[in-house]
Amino acid sequence: MKQHNSRKIETGIFIFIIYLLILFSIILSSILFSNKYEKTLIHAYGVRVESIAKSVAMNISIFPSRIEELYKMSIEDSRNTEDTKLFKEIVNPYLTDDIEYIYFEVYLPMDKVKYFVTDIESDDYGVPTNTPLRYFYVYTSEDETDYTDKMRFDVYNSTRQIAYETEGPVHMYFENSLWGRYITGYAPYFDDNGQFIGLLGVDVNADTLYYTIQNQKLGLFVIISILALALAIIMYHLYNSLNKAPYTDELTQFHNSNYIHPVVNKMLNKDHSNQFIGCILMNIDGFKEINREYGYRFGDLVLVETASLIKNLSKGNKEIVFIRTKDDEFLILFTYNNNISPLNVYVKPLYELLKDYIIVDSIPILVSMTSSVVLFEKNLITVDKLLEYSNYAMAKAKESNRGRWEVFDHNRFTQFELRKDRLKAIPTILEKNLLYPVFQPIVDAKTGSIFGYEALSRCVHNLYINNIQSLVMDATSIGQQNSLEKLMFKNIIDYYQAYSHTLPNIKLFINESARNFFSRSEYKELFSRIDTDNIVIEITEYEEIDYSEIMNKIRALRSLSCRVALDDFGVGYSNIYTLLSVTPDIIKLDSSLIRDIDKDKQKLKMVGYIISYAKDVDIKVLAEAIETSEELECLLSLNVDYLQGYFLGRPDFRFKEISEEARNIILNQNSKQDYSCSRNLMSLNSSQQ
Repeated sequence: MKQHNSRKIETGIFIFIIYLLILFSIILSSILFSNKYEKTLIHAYGVRVESIAKSVAMNISIFPSRIEELYKMSIEDSRNTEDTKLFKEIVNPYLTDDIEYIYFEVYLPMDKVKYFVTDIESDDYGVPTNTPLRYFYVYTSEDETDYTDKMRFDVYNSTRQIAYETEGPVHMYFENSLWGRYITGYAPYFDDNGQFIGLLGVDVNADTLYYTIQNQKLGLFVIISILALALAIIMYHLYNSLNKAPYTDELTQFHNSNYIHPVVNKMLNKDHSNQFIGCILMNIDGFKEINREYGYRFGDLVLVETASLIKNLSKGNKEIVFIRTKDDEFLILFTYNNNISPLNVYVKPLYELLKDYIIVDSIPILVSMTSSVVLFEKNLITVDKLLEYSNYAMAKAKESNRGRWEVFDHNRFTQFELRKDRLKAIPTILEKNLLYPVFQPIVDAKTGSIFGYEALSRCVHNLYINNIQSLVMDATSIGQQNSLEKLMFKNIIDYYQAYSHTLPNIKLFINESARNFFSRSEYKELFSRIDTDNIVIEITEYEEIDYSEIMNKIRALRSLSCRVALDDFGVGYSNIYTLLSVTPDIIKLDSSLIRDIDKDKQKLKMVGYIISYAKDVDIKVLAEAIETSEELECLLSLNVDYLQGYFLGRPDFRFKEISEEARNIILNQNSKQDYSCSRNLMSLNSSQQ
């Protein structure tokens, strides 16, 4: 009879799975059909719009010189020129019921960008803060009477960018944009010399297309719903005609994994004084080795004896649930209140029991177990989260050592999840170049004039905004550091090249980690468009490296007339040995030596020694991270060469001058040779004595 019932259950489950597969196939087929049709229809509209754009492009004449003139005008002035009126006359016959706008636009180089998306605009545009507005609308059929100048620009768009890069036609479908649903087609425009100028754009209202697609989806949804309801009724009757799936593990007589969701849901929903839920996930260490050495029958006996030990924890408490989740893993579930300590009541006694050998077939076996412990308020957790947290804590416990337990740490888990999201974002950041450079002034301590700028990179991706160091470390951990630094280099060089004619003899400091080794040919390619006499490469050591490799790097840089600076000098791996081995042109004192130097006599002496030695060997010293006027005055009294820090000027995408307050301090102190910092410290020393 028992065997008959078992076969009946297996048959019922099989039929149930068949029905689920049929239902899944029907739903999936409908979705795929709908998506394919939708894409086909959108593509057909897109091709039509591209064709219209091509026709318009063949009938207009646009001169690059006029673009520059219009770019400098306000919207009101630019829309009243003869060229603009002529453009509207030419495109007017093309404007039909569904074609709303026809326009001509150009893609702006970085030095032409005027605006960046603000915090307030970020949600409206659907892009991160500081995304540049790169597309300039030259001519348009649209009425722009009420527009502001800023509305002549648009945010960076990856699909549209394809048209600029390939100089070919393209179309896009926007369903949830600021302007509603529409399809845009682009066609390239070339002047009489075959020079690509910009794109001719045509916008088509896509509401009719949208409602056609939605009606078809609604029809499919009704059909699928009716079919699903019929299948649900059949499966309901089938379920009632069969016994429920067994919840017992035959070997240990614990519950099996089928019982996890029902029992946890029951615990979460039960209304009593126990407000917390606990979960202990236990894994037998080296169980595969036991099976391999003694055989599977012996392994089963070990599981039975181990389950018997674990069961001792119940102490008659019927609300504790024991589950064997898989071969060598057990789960203990319980609820509790603030009156007990779960670790003292359940976890520690269990590990006390495991200290002794168990006898299996007259063979003494010492069972070692690694466990994870999750403790949560019931209203803050679900079944799936409880299991996810348990498995995460188990992985951390196994990383540390076998035979121990790990209590789930929610803060560490949150950081773990955040880092996973960040790592997933890195390919997108590299592919779409979501980086831009900023520049912080470096000042000559003698004259107060700008000596150079340190180029730093910033990321517009929301996971790395104001967190560029995390981006560098994450990229390094997945082998993308070289690609990231190359992209940073390229952005910096592109921007610097655009403005280098306004910055004669101004040095550009660029950070590079000591571990990242560009070849001489790579350096030559990166610096091919600028004067390398003005380039200073800052080498940063985050870990110990081979100094022969650093020297090869420095030789390659100096062969291209670049200077070399040793960053973060005075801490970590950047020390006296590095200074002697590398012999840089400039050393940058680490911020830890600069912070509060006016109040710390040890720092004062240390920095004084470094500056004195550097002058003897003809090495310049740059003090960075200066944040107060007192620190600045103290460093000036020590005769440092160059200065940098927030007090003088913060990083900015423009090449800015230093603050007037900082300049006055430099000029005044140099004129008076005021050594008040040293006197103040001497006074401080005397008072301490």
